[in-house]
Amino acid sequence: MSIKKLATAIAVTAALGGGVGTASAAITGIPGEAALVPLVLAGGPEQAGLQTYVGLYVPTTIGQDTIINNFSAPNAAPVPTVQQLEVAEIHWTLFDEKSRKVENGTCEVSPGDYVLWTTDRAVQQAQVAQRTALLQEGILGLPDGVPDPVCGPTNPRRFGYVVFQTYVGADGQAADFAFWGAASITGFGNGTGHVGVPVMPMADGADPLPTGSGDPALGNEVIAGGVYNDDQASDPVKYAPILAGIRMNNGNGAPTEVVRVQAPIQGPQAVSPAPSGRSLHVFWFDRNDEQRVASLKIWDDHEGQCSDSVPLPYELNLLLYNHQTQVAGFPGSASWFNLGPGAVVNFLTNVIDAVQPDLLNGYRSRPYCTPEYWNIGNGALGGYVEYELPEIGEPSIGGVNSAAVSFNLQETTFGWATHMSADLGKF
Repeated sequence: MSIKKLATAIAVTAALGGGVGTASAAITGIPGEAALVPLVLAGGPEQAGLQTYVGLYVPTTIGQDTIINNFSAPNAAPVPTVQQLEVAEIHWTLFDEKSRKVENGTCEVSPGDYVLWTTDRAVQQAQVAQRTALLQEGILGLPDGVPDPVCGPTNPRRFGYVVFQTYVGADGQAADFAFWGAASITGFGNGTGHVGVPVMPMADGADPLPTGSGDPALGNEVIAGGVYNDDQASDPVKYAPILAGIRMNNGNGAPTEVVRVQAPIQGPQAVSPAPSGRSLHVFWFDRNDEQRVASLKIWDDHEGQCSDSVPLPYELNLLLYNHQTQVAGFPGSASWFNLGPGAVVNFLTNVIDAVQPDLLNGYRSRPYCTPEYWNIGNGALGGYVEYELPEIGEPSIGGVNSAAVSFNLQETTFGWATHMSADLGKF
């Protein structure tokens, strides 16, 4: 994943257009009362060129649909409706890979509106210029004018994720409108590529008292902090895309079950930049767990298999297959450039630990196990990795309260392509 600085102003439209190649397996592309973008990347102090863009869209009307009316927007649009915004703002909270709050803010919106949330300072400066022009024309400012176009963080971290809510929902009340999003990241491959990131819709109902209590559930997947109904938006304290994502328990009271997730991996003979295309597997969980370890079965394209394991301790985890790097641990060693070109078959890199290595021990990629037919002849075209994960937060019988998101990025001759990983269910 060699990184180069890029002219992001040219890339914004393409990054949010149809060319990002996001495949759908989870429930995406529908309006919800809140939204999770499970991966946010930025260039860091080294200005590596990675930037994240999230387009937020507020429809004027919501029609009839079982999933939208009953599950993703049951509070704001239980029936077909013309959207009325009690407070015309979307509240956002940016977290790092370990769920530590980085920054929050609001974006002004209106029915029929589009606003771009981005880590890209060049685009933010363009938004400021838009604001100035609108002020000069006397048309900036709700309710009679148009929304302020400035939207996004001032100091993003290299890794993170972002939660969007209606302002009313972030005050602990039932959301007053529904919106949807499209997200992408620029700077992959040769520095000019971009990849899609799934935007997971969530319902946001009235939160229970006392403040911050209760767990995410269907109909209310985001729990706010702060003081409810005080007309102040607060950051979420619990959130999980239970409808749209991978349900990490099934609410049957049996905590010993496991969840299986499957994602493709490219083989030694894959048609891609030599010698093998890299496969980035992304996992977002609704909580950290330093003891979380996934048991792996890696399969080749001839039914060969082998067993391995990998820790997934953070809320956000990035595993890069067919990549090797070694980083010394010393002050100032954190950098995107630690990854380098690094394409090597049969090695696995924890991207976060490589880019931000332990100061004492540094970081070294490790080999992953190879299925029995992986290197026969010219080698396998590919295969897949099956992750077996323990259930999270299994409640007493009655409801699911935890969810994850998993998608994967596959390197090709023409760039990187995004696909949702497969949820195989509970076992």
